Amino acid sequence: MWSHVQNIISLNCPKRHGMAKTCRPSEFSCGGRLNQCVPKSWKCDGKADCENSADEEGCDPRRCLDVEFRCGSGQCVSAAFVCDDERDCDDGSDEVFCPPTTCSSSSFRCNNAQCVPRLWVCDGDADCADGSDELPQKCSTGTPKPTKNPCSSMEFHCGSGECIHISWKCDGGDDCLDHSDEKNCCKK
Repeated sequence: MWSHVQNIISLNCPKRHGMAKTCRPSEFSCGGRLNQCVPKSWKCDGKADCENSADEEGCDPRRCLDVEFRCGSGQCVSAAFVCDDERDCDDGSDEVFCPPTTCSSSSFRCNNAQCVPRLWVCDGDADCADGSDELPQKCSTGTPKPTKNPCSSMEFHCGSGECIHISWKCDGGDDCLDHSDEKNCCKK
């Protein structure tokens, strides 16, 4: 009876004591020190799933679809993910040859290429992820703030500095901190 139980256990459990693990027929054996098993559908899919990349060894380069980008590693990712400031390729090649970020004239370009409204620069609150909108050399007391209207043509420039949607001017509600959006309005 005990030998029968041992035979059942040996069929259902991976081998122990340094012996190779047996993968299911639907799995690919990565081999190597961990001897991982991954789904066979992951073999030659352009993305290394095995710790030792065995699932991508000896594979022909995968053809990417027209809506995909081929990473330097051969992996295919959606073309929409290229130059989105997130590494989608394992090797980061989807972010390598990207044009520099350009900000509108009413925005400030942070040192990390992020754009924030120009009004937020030197306001005592770090709006850039890298804090470059509040650097002392930029915000020293002798540095004049921009005087040009920083608002777009679809915005009203409040006397207190902020921009609000043009439709909020003279709408009966105070939207500017200084209430300038409700001054000089015609009464109906």
